[in-house]
Amino acid sequence: MPPPPPSLLVVAHDPSLRQIYREYLAGEGFRIALAGSAAEFRALMEREQFDLMILDLGLPGEDGLELVRQIRLSSAMPIIIVSTHNDPLERVAGLESGADDFIGKPFFNRELSARIRTILRRLGWSRQPAAVSADGIRRFQGWSLDIPGRRLKAPTGSLVRLTSAEFQVLVELARNMPDAVTRNQLLHVVHGRPWTPEDRSIDIHISNLRRKIESDSREPQIIVSVRNIGYALAP
Repeated sequence: MPPPPPSLLVVAHDPSLRQIYREYLAGEGFRIALAGSAAEFRALMEREQFDLMILDLGLPGEDGLELVRQIRLSSAMPIIIVSTHNDPLERVAGLESGADDFIGKPFFNRELSARIRTILRRLGWSRQPAAVSADGIRRFQGWSLDIPGRRLKAPTGSLVRLTSAEFQVLVELARNMPDAVTRNQLLHVVHGRPWTPEDRSIDIHISNLRRKIESDSREPQIIVSVRNIGYALAP
């Protein structure tokens, strides 16, 4: 019997936001519990254990960062803060309070799920993509990446020509799909060196790949950016 999916606790004051979180994250295969206040959150925590918490700042009558500090006194549960303010100082404050990640609105839904899976993977969770065949072919959104044959086939059946570096980047993303892969990890795979903030080579490879496989490279739906982490391949 397969293990149960990861359980997420979403804490957000706005009922419509809670519903959006529920519908999207449940569709991504997570078990979801919702709380609209700090009191509801505490009641749930007394009854259940959760694998990760998403805290949308702005709870009435409660300082969200103080709530994170209180949680850290007794729990190591991973926490992702979501905020309407994407200010660097608030992000630092959130991380210093004990949060594992901080996302400013607006954000791409797939970015949130990629960040969740990246954190859970570090804790030992993994989700093997359903569309992986025994012969080493990874499939995503109609595309087929034949790793042993070093070929990429489009949904139309045509072959897409890739450089060696582009192929290695895509293979690494496919092997970790749908989790995010850091620039440092990609650079080690492709060029065998550590990443530095001035190094844009991976971003150039990603840009070239997007031009070859995205319907609109300016609004990527296949290779998505995960802020402050790297990139993820959407299944």
